Amino acid sequence: MVAFKDATSETLFLGQKHCDPGEPRRIVQVVVLAGLNIRCLVAVVADSNRYRTSHQAFSMAQELAVLTSTTKLTSWMLGKLEKLPRSHRYGLGLRMETKCYEIIEHLIEAKFSPEKDEPLREAALKVEQLRYLARLCVERRLLALKNHEFLIRELDAIGKAVGAWRKYTAARDLTESKRR
Repeated sequence: MVAFKDATSETLFLGQKHCDPGEPRRIVQVVVLAGLNIRCLVAVVADSNRYRTSHQAFSMAQELAVLTSTTKLTSWMLGKLEKLPRSHRYGLGLRMETKCYEIIEHLIEAKFSPEKDEPLREAALKVEQLRYLARLCVERRLLALKNHEFLIRELDAIGKAVGAWRKYTAARDLTESKRR
C-alpha cells in the first residue's frame, strides 16, 4: 500500500479510507500528473452522487511541485547560461534567463490570485517560448545535445503540469458557476 499525508496530516492509503461509523464512506485514490510525482486526492462520497475533489490537497501539491521544478530548472539554466560565449550571453542567454524568471513569477501570481487562468496561460506561453530558444541554442551549438534533452524533458513536464492546473481550475470554475 502507498501512503502519503495530505494538508491536514491525516495518513491516507491508496484504496479505501477508514472512516468513523458516523462518517460517509470515502474512496481515495492517488493521481500522478505529468510524471512529476504530483499527488492529489480524489474522494468519492458514497452517500451522494457527486464527485468532490479535495481542492487544498490538489492545488497545494500541484503548485508546490510546479514551482519547485521550475525553480530547480531555473537554477540549472543559470549555470549553463553563464558559460555561453559573451556574444550570446547578453542576447540569447539574457532572454532565456528572463523567460525562466517570468515563468516563476506567473506561477506565483496564479498561486495567490483568485483568477488563475491568465497567469497560467502566460506561464504556458513562456514555457513554449523557452523551448524554442533552447532549440536555437542547440542549432547554434551553444548547448550540448544531452543538456538540451534534459531541458526539453523538464519543460515538457512543467508545461503538462501547468496545463493540468489550468484544466483543473477551469473545471472547478465551471462547477462553481453551475452551483450558483
